[in-house]
Amino acid sequence: MNKSKVFPYPFVQAPSANFSTAKSIALSDSIEGWGSTKLDNKDDTNPNNNNATLKPKSKEAIKLSIKCCLSFSFSIAIILSIVSITAVWITSFAITISDLSNRNRALAFGEINLFTIKFLEGVTQISEVAQSLMITNYNISDTDKIIKDMVYLYKSILDYQSTSVVTVYIGDMKGNCLGIMNVDNSPSLFQMWEGTGNPYNETWLTTCQDIHHNEGCVRSSKPDVINPRFNMTPLVELGKNNPGNAAWTQSYIDISMPDVIFMSMITSVKRVNESVSFYFGYDLSAISISKFLKEKLSGTSTTGFLLETSTDYIIASNQFSSYAFSTKDINGNIDRKTGITFGDPATKRTTEFLFQSYKSFREIECGKTIHKENGLEYVSFHRLCDKHGIDWVMVLVTPTWVYLGGMIISLIVAVGCSILIVILGVTISLIISIRISTPINDLVELFESVGKMELENLTITSSSFKEINDLHTNFSNMVKYIKLYRGFIPSHILAHLEEESATSKELKKSKHSMKRTFDNASFAGSVASVKSKFSLHLEEKKVSMVGIFIDGFWDWCSDLDPMDIIELLNEIYIEVNKVAKQYFGQLGVFDNGLIPISWNTATDTLSHEERAVKAAYQLKLKLKSIELNWTSINSRTKLYIAATSQEILCGNVGTEEVKNFTIIGNLNQNIHNLIEFGKRLNVPLLITDPLFEKIKTLHNVRLIGFQDIPYLGQVNNNELNFKELNKVYQLGEPKKVEMDEWMYELQKIEKLSSWKTYNEACNYLLNYQFSEALELFNQYLEECKTEDFPTFQFIDYCKNV
Repeated sequence: MNKSKVFPYPFVQAPSANFSTAKSIALSDSIEGWGSTKLDNKDDTNPNNNNATLKPKSKEAIKLSIKCCLSFSFSIAIILSIVSITAVWITSFAITISDLSNRNRALAFGEINLFTIKFLEGVTQISEVAQSLMITNYNISDTDKIIKDMVYLYKSILDYQSTSVVTVYIGDMKGNCLGIMNVDNSPSLFQMWEGTGNPYNETWLTTCQDIHHNEGCVRSSKPDVINPRFNMTPLVELGKNNPGNAAWTQSYIDISMPDVIFMSMITSVKRVNESVSFYFGYDLSAISISKFLKEKLSGTSTTGFLLETSTDYIIASNQFSSYAFSTKDINGNIDRKTGITFGDPATKRTTEFLFQSYKSFREIECGKTIHKENGLEYVSFHRLCDKHGIDWVMVLVTPTWVYLGGMIISLIVAVGCSILIVILGVTISLIISIRISTPINDLVELFESVGKMELENLTITSSSFKEINDLHTNFSNMVKYIKLYRGFIPSHILAHLEEESATSKELKKSKHSMKRTFDNASFAGSVASVKSKFSLHLEEKKVSMVGIFIDGFWDWCSDLDPMDIIELLNEIYIEVNKVAKQYFGQLGVFDNGLIPISWNTATDTLSHEERAVKAAYQLKLKLKSIELNWTSINSRTKLYIAATSQEILCGNVGTEEVKNFTIIGNLNQNIHNLIEFGKRLNVPLLITDPLFEKIKTLHNVRLIGFQDIPYLGQVNNNELNFKELNKVYQLGEPKKVEMDEWMYELQKIEKLSSWKTYNEACNYLLNYQFSEALELFNQYLEECKTEDFPTFQFIDYCKNV
């Protein structure tokens, strides 16, 4: 590979004679002890390994802060005390409160039961009084007397059952009927009696005027409403089946009032040695029971309702104003609601619960009250039966918390007081723990900053604890030494630490951290694994390098004081370091006037060729003023920049205790050869063919010669073969034209096209059309009006070929 060759052509640069293919380029001085805590998978049980005891455990124990421990201890002590005290008084009062809630529930249920019984007994008493008045010498043919008696009886009932009474009447066994009916809160004569003027098939309703101030029914001679004759057969049959006794009908619905449940008590009149000749009827609604339930249970979450045992229909409910007892479809058919079909969820839920225990309500013993629990509800139910045919089931549903309100309030107050005590205790414990832990936390944050190599602006807060002050003193001394050592830490290690710190901050700052710019995204994707950064290894990679060479550096060394040299190098290093960070390059070691920057070496870097070219061009711009300043000090000082890309071996070599990141190959020598080539042609910025292929659409470039670069291409003989040599280009300005001002844009376009003729000549040269190339090279010299050495060498060759 290092075979000696002779190149007769002036634009072909041969390799240096003292070139070594195995030359190693160390990017940093070795730092003994770096990475003493093992990050690889080596066996640390080796007794010769001094760092084995520092290997972190695979499973770290959970660590608690001092502040957390103190606060937790105080809080637990306070909470346990409160829980203990609360448990004592809850245990003491729980039984009493439970008994009290049971008694309150039984009392409420008893009141409802008593009201219902009294309501039914009142109706029975009215019927019995009416029966006693009619049992002897009552002339059923005297309709005027019947009307007068019914008006009197109706007014008497209004005094204590005004909301329930619907109709009071007397009927015979032929289906005739005569009485007073409540029609829209207005008493009317209910007349269905053959021989009193109305036809047999009609029912007359005539409003009674001012019934409260008249003994009878003062009315018009003509009925107000005429309806078809009512079918009284069921009532007549009920009277016949219960001679001389009172009997209840089953509940029913009037089609004109589907929201009201009606019942009728029929009391037949049977005289001595006579069969039943007539009966007294009392129609009433169950609205009074529903209203009593609503009033009694108002302000609670308790639900009360009555069911008819034989039909399961709803008789009364405290939810009557919210849910209908029946509905009517478009055909006029009435659908009575049972406990399961009733709209109230509590009623439906409780009825289903009762049917789980009883197949039929008739299985419940008459007169017996039963208490059960249905989840979070108390259910009390009682079957009400009497000798007149009443058979109802009365149900009361109470949430368990209704009667535990006192205990709940006590618990809330106790919890509130406990919270206040806990807050006070935690506050005190926090104050104490903060006084103890704050200095330690400050030191932890300072050590974290030091771990990330953020050594500037470290503020140490004084403490009243002597031990903490001693730690502060030792920490300050440590930081001073680390600042001194930081400059000797390998650049790729520092870059890795800075990258981790920046990435962590970005992730905390925004949840959209994946939406980065091109540079940030590629840099994030270029981070190598921790193992590859710190373990001993070598890998073959294609890398890019930019070399900045200070021509005249040795004159500095002979003419200038060492401190002056340091100041001059500091000027260029400031700018070089900025550009290296901007394009994520690794700054190498200064080597006799050469400052190398590499890409894709210690860290994998996407698009490293483009980054190297951009960095080289930026360095040319930024170092121009420094170069002019140096020229005033030494006229022979000039900066040359060369960039190339090739495959090399790189990695960590050495021992586990002392290791260097090293590039093995001829990359550094190739940079030197390129710079020598540029010095001979007076070209300050050069790139090789691999870089040209990546950026030819981005920058204006021109071919200035050929060079034999090992690993990239070889010349196998002394004859010129352009296709086998590696082309060397001069890098010009970017092809992108700024759009700020149109005048500047025109100047820019003109400048970018200045190498057009030259590049056309090179195309002819590469195609061995030397006469055409010579003509265009001469034309270019006339256009540029300057001494251009690359053009001169190509003209000489075209003339002598």
